[in-house]
Amino acid sequence: MKLDDSILDQKVFRTFCQWKPDRTYGDCITLMDIYQRKYLLNETASTIWRLIDQDRTSREVLELAKQELELPLEDTNQFQVMALEFLSQMHDRGLLTSDNDVSIW
Repeated sequence: MKLDDSILDQKVFRTFCQWKPDRTYGDCITLMDIYQRKYLLNETASTIWRLIDQDRTSREVLELAKQELELPLEDTNQFQVMALEFLSQMHDRGLLTSDNDVSIW
């Protein structure tokens, strides 16, 4: 999957949803959207989610997440692909938007 680098330079924001830590499965977060659909985010996705909405671009969020998760250098490319896919899925589900939201995802 090849994603346009312009996605990385967009600021990302959470849309209206409730979220809370969920220690049932480790360091996870449970989200609930306005339609009462629930999503359980794993540790990696939870780290990314917490870093969103603080006036950061996708690139900044992913760089901070890599540092927090202490990923080995050899895992960073795979992490970026998976993280962008996660952001894309959350956007498609209406849980994220960007500062220039024109279906760049």
